[in-house]
Amino acid sequence: MQRGHRRPPWAAALAHPPSPLWEGRTGWILTGRHTLKTEHLAANPHVSLCYANSDLQQVYVDCRAEWADDPADKARLWDLFAATPPPIGYDPIAFWPHGKQDPTFGVLKLTPWRIEVTSLADLVSGSGKIWRA
Repeated sequence: MQRGHRRPPWAAALAHPPSPLWEGRTGWILTGRHTLKTEHLAANPHVSLCYANSDLQQVYVDCRAEWADDPADKARLWDLFAATPPPIGYDPIAFWPHGKQDPTFGVLKLTPWRIEVTSLADLVSGSGKIWRA
């Protein structure tokens, strides 16, 4: 799914890259651990992602989100994001100056349960592709 690996055009205006880094069927997002988002995910762990381009091609990913709090996982993913080239990868130290042990550093694990790949032409013809877990 090549479309899903490009960063959405609107993301360039944001200071913190919102795009997950995907390892196979698992997505990872580095984010603040103790924010309002924590309360929202406790109440409803489902998130939806949308990737779109100027050709009106879209990928919609519906996921279950859960916090990955294991220190070894957090350290590995910190290093993975730091080693991955932009626009998906970035140096996390810019957001968590105390490093991997920063108490505000969090990792979200995304497990997709539905992925839809579509375009304007697919919408007209009803031929989009949908994958379900």
